[in-house]
Amino acid sequence: MTGMNDPMQAHARDLLESTAKCLEGIDPAAAAHFRRQICDARHVFVAGAGRTGYVARCFAMRLMHLGFPVHVVGEATAPAPTHQDLLLLFSGTGETLSTCEVASRAADRHVPMQAVTANPESRLARTAGTSLVIPAGEGGRFPLGTLFESVLFAFLDASVLALKDEMKVKDDEMSARHALG
Repeated sequence: MTGMNDPMQAHARDLLESTAKCLEGIDPAAAAHFRRQICDARHVFVAGAGRTGYVARCFAMRLMHLGFPVHVVGEATAPAPTHQDLLLLFSGTGETLSTCEVASRAADRHVPMQAVTANPESRLARTAGTSLVIPAGEGGRFPLGTLFESVLFAFLDASVLALKDEMKVKDDEMSARHALG
């Protein structure tokens, strides 16, 4: 019906406002450290499961566009990370079994890691040793990990923009690295 507010618009506004509020709660020093670790690593590896894993893959793609050597854990062409690399582990709860298992195996190999989670007391955060906290809590009225994933996507894209500025990477350089197909 024309003239009536679509409930989707109200939900979208609510999600965007909640996402913005959570983004403001991210520690700027932790965000800067996150970017420094990426710049200092020989290779960057990302790991996450489900929708969070898809967000991690989006971030890996943008890091590649910036010129970083980056791999998605579990892909057939991903090599084993070493002590010269960085493993970024994404999980809202910090208890996702597959992501925690990746962290445990990486710890055995002394791979530097950083967890990105809403739960700084989680198994993942403890195993990784270093965490960037996305203050999405339980997500309130949003189902499952919706708020965490929304904040994570925005945070990672903003991090790409900050890295782009810090590294003085031009749009045409990023475009030249874009996939052929």
